[in-house]
Amino acid sequence: MQKKITMIPAKTTPVLFFHGLVILTHHRQVLRNDMEISLSCSEFDILLYLAQQPGQVFTKTQLFQHLYQDELAVDIDNLIYCLIRSLRKKMEPDPRHPRYIHTVRGVGYKFEALSGK
Repeated sequence: MQKKITMIPAKTTPVLFFHGLVILTHHRQVLRNDMEISLSCSEFDILLYLAQQPGQVFTKTQLFQHLYQDELAVDIDNLIYCLIRSLRKKMEPDPRHPRYIHTVRGVGYKFEALSGK
């Protein structure tokens, strides 16, 4: 006697595609040109926050509040600057000329990239 097995579709994993960059949100993975990029929790969180709202400019204070909620920091500007710099080194083809994370002088940062594969 055979038992009928009903296949339940797996929950779809939200995936963001940006010109050579793939962000697998549920797996907390980032791929550039099919190679995995190792990111810290804070780096992934800030990247995902920016990438989910492309073109939106965020101040360093907004980014800090998203990452650390109620925690206090003496030097928010330096902390966010260092996180962005580290993230760019890991994910940008040329960190000096970023393709994905752009600085908006005097304001903060924004994510800009062409959507799609």
